[in-house]
Amino acid sequence: MHKEKIAAVDFGSKKLSISLGVMCEEDIEIIGYLAEESKGIEKGLIKDEIKCTESFVKLVEKFEDKVDEPIQELYVGISSRYVRISEAKPDIFLEDGKVKAKHIKKAISRGCELIHLDEDEVIIDSVINFYTLDGRPSLKNVIGLVEQKLEVSVTYFIAKKEEIEKYQNVIGSAGCTIRGFLVNIYSGKQVFLNGEDADGVRVLVDSGAGTTDYAFFKDGIIEEIGSIPLGGNNVTNDLAICGEYSKSEAENIKLICSDNYVSLYENRDDKDIIEIGESSVSKTLFYEVTKARLEEMLKLLDGKLKNSSYYEDICSIILYGDGMTCYENIDEIVHNELTKKVRIVTKEYLGMKNSLNITSLAIVKEVSDRLILLKEEDTKNDKELEYLLNEKKETEQPKVKERKNNNNNSIVGKIKKILGDIF
Repeated sequence: MHKEKIAAVDFGSKKLSISLGVMCEEDIEIIGYLAEESKGIEKGLIKDEIKCTESFVKLVEKFEDKVDEPIQELYVGISSRYVRISEAKPDIFLEDGKVKAKHIKKAISRGCELIHLDEDEVIIDSVINFYTLDGRPSLKNVIGLVEQKLEVSVTYFIAKKEEIEKYQNVIGSAGCTIRGFLVNIYSGKQVFLNGEDADGVRVLVDSGAGTTDYAFFKDGIIEEIGSIPLGGNNVTNDLAICGEYSKSEAENIKLICSDNYVSLYENRDDKDIIEIGESSVSKTLFYEVTKARLEEMLKLLDGKLKNSSYYEDICSIILYGDGMTCYENIDEIVHNELTKKVRIVTKEYLGMKNSLNITSLAIVKEVSDRLILLKEEDTKNDKELEYLLNEKKETEQPKVKERKNNNNNSIVGKIKKILGDIF
């Protein structure tokens, strides 16, 4: 396989993140990543295309200078808000009795015809769950096997046309081309659901600035997807209203105080009013407003999760993203509001300054897995097939350049193994 560049951008309500990886044979190397302020996006949706384009162009220009590489084609990661999933099991007879990549492509295309779409909807992505050959299910890659009938279980991601067109307009205005769309919460599987961590029912929860997205996985297969329109910006807005601050003041106060706001509140030796830059802040107000909003977001999330038929079987919930995980004692609030076992992935746990680039990096890894399959069929020039085929071989994962790590059984170890030299 020739050296393939994979650029991915994550459109968030607060930050835009872009990452670039280069593949050579079965290796992937992360060249760089960058996050910049996002404009024109509210609660996971583009509200102002002009502002969004300006922030996207700024991001790309800075990133091109950083990595000394032109960015022309990108994979785009979006929120799961207004995105739904639907499963189909198309089957085809193998005319020559051997599974080829073209047969899988044909099955996926046929599956699209089985999915009911409203007039305002479009299929943006598809993932293969498993295969069935002559009545026998298989999770592994089946290309090259000799059989008569192939059935493919495929999950299709369906979004609103209007929202997708906005992304196309923004990226097209910047002179770039979209190679494919991926839903951010699904890409999180690359980081947090590996090996035994994928067994049973697991829930990923990505708490961002504008939304909190979640997805149910059963044995690594996505089953449900959803989003609540609340995130870190709601804490900022509450502080601005209750403390009579501008939003920029409130955001700055939140960033400075969030990791020790409980300790500040409980320290009765000091006065209640403290100075943060040029702003006077009540420790009590910050504590009560922040705690109340976090509790509300978690209560709403808990209600959404309980509505799922998979709720009782949940093995664990993995909560990540700076929308909620950056607060002191967040583990106590989470465990008070969510009745299931929760693993909280904080920036300290990751050993990073923040987790803003995790999703765009995960998308790069997701796409690289899709390209690995192409090498075996020598179809590297078939761009359409490249996007449709995303089945990951369980026995042959891409070799990621990595530093020595003695903790590869933990989430941190697995993230480092996946993302290699970026840590």
